[in-house]
Amino acid sequence: MRKTFTTLLLTGLCGTAIAQPKLLKDIYAGKPAGLYTLLNTAEKSGTLYFAAMDTAMNVEIWTTDGTTANTTMLKDIQTGGSSSPANFHVFNGNVYFSAMTTANGTELFKSDGTASGTTMLKDIWTGATSSYPKEFTEMGGSLYFMAENPDSGGYHHVLYKTDGTTAGTAILTNKAWNLGGSALFRMGSKLYINAKSSSVNTGLELWECDGTDAGTALVLDILSGSGSSNPEYLTQIGTNKFVFSAFNTTTGYELYISDGTASGTTLLKDINPGTANSYPFGFREMNGKLYFFANDGTNGRELWVTDGTASGTNMVANIDGGAGNSTTDGTICVLNNKLYFVAKTTANGAEMWVSDGTAANTTMLKDINTGALDGVISLYADNVIGTKLYFNANNGTNGYEAWETDGTAANTKMIYDIKTGAADGTPNTEYRYVKVNNKILFIADNDTTGNEIWTIDAPVSVKNTVNNATTINIYPNPSTGVFYLDGDVADLSVKIYNSIGQMVQDEAISKNQIALYSQPTGIYTVELAHTNGERQYRKIQLVR
Repeated sequence: MRKTFTTLLLTGLCGTAIAQPKLLKDIYAGKPAGLYTLLNTAEKSGTLYFAAMDTAMNVEIWTTDGTTANTTMLKDIQTGGSSSPANFHVFNGNVYFSAMTTANGTELFKSDGTASGTTMLKDIWTGATSSYPKEFTEMGGSLYFMAENPDSGGYHHVLYKTDGTTAGTAILTNKAWNLGGSALFRMGSKLYINAKSSSVNTGLELWECDGTDAGTALVLDILSGSGSSNPEYLTQIGTNKFVFSAFNTTTGYELYISDGTASGTTLLKDINPGTANSYPFGFREMNGKLYFFANDGTNGRELWVTDGTASGTNMVANIDGGAGNSTTDGTICVLNNKLYFVAKTTANGAEMWVSDGTAANTTMLKDINTGALDGVISLYADNVIGTKLYFNANNGTNGYEAWETDGTAANTKMIYDIKTGAADGTPNTEYRYVKVNNKILFIADNDTTGNEIWTIDAPVSVKNTVNNATTINIYPNPSTGVFYLDGDVADLSVKIYNSIGQMVQDEAISKNQIALYSQPTGIYTVELAHTNGERQYRKIQLVR
């Protein structure tokens, strides 16, 4: 009889063994998705606060410590509907967020981690109209945020602050209101905001605030008059300056620098000369310099660097070698003193690139989806956890799945094929990985549960360096119930996981075989572990 083998190499691993991802909880039971994003979540004292949808199709506030038992709805804020909590932020031991009720609209909430301690802090725009609080930023012992207020002329975000009490939550100033174009930015003892004001007849311009109404003022009307320079992406460089992107009719959207004063706010460099736009964005600091993406009008949108001077603001490398845009995603990650970002070329498609800040050492890390097809679409800066960067990628065979890299091509690998075959196990539009206690949480779909929270042990290792490898063959595969192991199985134990990561068997190997008569048909993962710590994983298929 012909044998179909699955071969396992038991490998001596450096560090923790490869961890199979596990479904944390099927919040919306069955195929409907329980959640779509882990963005705008917050972690406090080993507990993650996030929004999820249950089987009643209500989106409410949930918490998890990385264990199934403690992944629960914290409170049903809007009974019989969805409160749609968002914008989570930890301040002074509590979690602040926005949530909706029929009676009050979307307003400011606060939680101490208990159901009874999760309440609306203040109905800022009284009645059913929403204030939509967002962009929480701490400064000087207070929490600042933007919220809509009727006194600002209606439906404009103005600046608020809170000390965590209802009485201490109030409008800070009505001089300037922000239309949501950019976040609050803090440098030292001041906030800088992208704001407009009818009282001084400006468009969206650079304002400052020291935490008082009197100390809230226009820094500079970059585009004089009622037009907007729209300062965005404010990012600190050095100890007392920040750069940003702003518009002027003579230069277009270009790179500016400021020390917070009118005289110290100037055009840093007209990267795309004349009225054309370079649109600088994606600023990320490494070793005292800021790296970003910009288009100089000749080389397309590429990786640039600035040290805060015009002469020190230059393109790092023209990756595609022509006038096209090589950079497609606006994110730069920093890992082990290297920059990681997505760039696209005709030959290789969109892939992950790495740079030390020099043209010579700006190279593609790995052609994950070999050839011109895209392997990586998006990165997320906070996905650098420990000494690894986690991301979603498509190698052309397994669809989009969870990947990790330690910065080397050899150790840039798929962690696991969650949805077997070419279908996507992880969504290519939701790319956040969050560390909670000793787990890394992310969103995945194994074709049974829909998008739900999955976990992997932290840190994960994908180092498959063979050291005194022992070959074990498993046959037949597929099988109707019994799988045989061909090789030296002394001192081995076996664990079997089903398609959602649940362990269904844990036993020592007996008579060189694995029996799965009691399990339903499907794809299973075999973990063979030696007493010396060596282990490896393979898939088997049970049929009837």
